[in-house]
Amino acid sequence: AEGKLDSSPVVIRYKVMADAENGTINIGARYRGSETVTFTVTPDAGYVLKSLTVTRKSGAEVAFTEKDGIYTFKMPASAVTVKAEFALTFEDIESDHPFYEAIEWAFRNNLMNGMSETTFDRINPITRQQVWRVLARLVTKEDPADMSVAKDWAVAQGITDGTNPGTAATREEFVTMLWTAYGKPAADTSALTAFSDADAISADAIAAMAWAVEQGIVGGYEDGTLRPAAGASRGAFAAILFRYLAK
Repeated sequence: AEGKLDSSPVVIRYKVMADAENGTINIGARYRGSETVTFTVTPDAGYVLKSLTVTRKSGAEVAFTEKDGIYTFKMPASAVTVKAEFALTFEDIESDHPFYEAIEWAFRNNLMNGMSETTFDRINPITRQQVWRVLARLVTKEDPADMSVAKDWAVAQGITDGTNPGTAATREEFVTMLWTAYGKPAADTSALTAFSDADAISADAIAAMAWAVEQGIVGGYEDGTLRPAAGASRGAFAAILFRYLAK
């Protein structure tokens, strides 16, 4: 009748918040209490699911089940957060390794790829041509079609003379290439006097090494040396880029 109050029960739907980086959680936004919630989790390319939790607003965990990639739980009378953590698929870099964050950053930003789907090859030295390709990706925001294209670009930019592409890049070489790619910023060479082997730096690398020291990109060793002629692993190179570009 006109004027009669609606006595239908109020249906409360509780909010679901998805928390994921380097992957996606496919789930609805709101559900009724005791409703069965189903969802899926999809890692980005190069990642695998590391952990998954469903928690109430209070922080208490909600139990869930999984079958054939489909996850299910009963919606509590509370908002919940579904959180997924993903890890790189590379088997030669553990998530607690000092270089893990840098390698993940380099991979996620399409600067460095793995040598295979399961191996980053973090221990082997970074080669000169690998440095050229990474710098091309950094500066142009595009991936050269192959190493030859990367070399031609680096030569045209004055970053390298294009020789010895497959040899390991020394510390002073890749620092000089990075310094050149960023316009040869000014540096105070007195920053090098703290190192006992500063006189071992090649003349054309002095400004670049001073800049790298000032920027915190490279540091000395425990014995007070800078070791400009030493090589760097792919993992260490990722860490150097991370220190400069993600700080």
